[in-house]
Amino acid sequence: MKKLIRRLSERRDYFNRKLKLKLESLPSEAKVNIVLMMMAVYLIVTFIVFIGIIRGRSSNALDIHHIESAPLIDAPVKIPQPGGDETAFCYPQKINHLVNR
Repeated sequence: MKKLIRRLSERRDYFNRKLKLKLESLPSEAKVNIVLMMMAVYLIVTFIVFIGIIRGRSSNALDIHHIESAPLIDAPVKIPQPGGDETAFCYPQKINHLVNR
């Protein structure tokens, strides 16, 4: 597994170095054009998503549905024993007769 991670890391580093060298060799005007083009793509995608949200909005779209609370379970209760033995466990419905004495 470590060998695979190391190999993937080396390939990623190689790709990053190669891309960095290619981008550094570009003239500054081309760099600006690339940045503007990426910003335009981001703007278009954001606009499409925004329009989709507005078109798809209905009265139920913003309703928040909460998860119902989980029912309580009968967890074992530790009953102190007269001899100091703390290992005995009982369920609450079985100890009602012991508590109501």
